[in-house]
Amino acid sequence: MLVYSRWIDGLPEELKFEGPEKSSPEQGFLHLLYIPVRFLITRPFMRISFQLPERFANLSVGAQQWSIVESEARQAIEWVDKHESCLEGWMVGIYSAFICSLIQCVSFFFTEKRPTRLFDQKEEMVKLIIVIGQ
Repeated sequence: MLVYSRWIDGLPEELKFEGPEKSSPEQGFLHLLYIPVRFLITRPFMRISFQLPERFANLSVGAQQWSIVESEARQAIEWVDKHESCLEGWMVGIYSAFICSLIQCVSFFFTEKRPTRLFDQKEEMVKLIIVIGQ
């Protein structure tokens, strides 16, 4: 089992993310903070030819994991859109929202995999960028 999957499974029910629509501020903010950690673990090993050392055998990386990170980042952005107050005064929240946006940009510009919902709603992206920039 993956390290981060074990961590998520070990969370109390009241802290598990239930999607952008149903999650409480605590659940959503924890999920938002989790995305940069997932990004930092996954991104350096994205080369197909890279073989992980044996001591990192419990980490699963690659295109499939990147797809999961991309989907989770999209959900986090959708949650932030509904709970903008989480960005007020929380530099770590702003940083996490920026990393989620960066993940979407990488997917959009470098992989030809166009996110369906996120970039179709340009007004939401502009609104998020304005909120992050304040």
